[in-house]
Amino acid sequence: MKKLNQIALVFLLISILWKFTVYTMYWGNEYNFFLALLLIIIASFLGIYLQRKATQERLSFVMELKAALQPTALYILFYSIFLFVYYKFINPTYLPNLHTEMINARVEEAKGLEYTTEQIQQMVDGLESAGVIYDPFLWSSITLFLLIFVGFIYSALLTLILRISKVQQSF
Repeated sequence: MKKLNQIALVFLLISILWKFTVYTMYWGNEYNFFLALLLIIIASFLGIYLQRKATQERLSFVMELKAALQPTALYILFYSIFLFVYYKFINPTYLPNLHTEMINARVEEAKGLEYTTEQIQQMVDGLESAGVIYDPFLWSSITLFLLIFVGFIYSALLTLILRISKVQQSF
């Protein structure tokens, strides 16, 4: 269990450093998302690997899935807590600015489609009322639930792949 915690904490540190690098270099936020997905896959793999290494008997699918989910879930939990702290205290203007950019992009798109001023104003009012999504707590909570779902799917697929006899013999 101690190694699983260490894996999750190391991956969190990598994510934190990467997030600051992405925002410092003004890259797109999709790089943060792709790294999180990659680290979820690696955490799942390491969980299975460490469990197989620690036990001598053949493990069931459920045992390997549990082993894959432990470091993955810890990483995702820590990452979501970090996102809350980041958007609430470190960079509190990021989410409101993102919301404003989204509204402006939709207004420009609507002008290109020749919407009337009344239609544009109606659309802006609707988009501004949807601003609750850009709350740091809600943003990190949505991220937590989505990444847990993705982590479960990835862990299950990885467990299935690693249970194939040819793959299992080389692993």
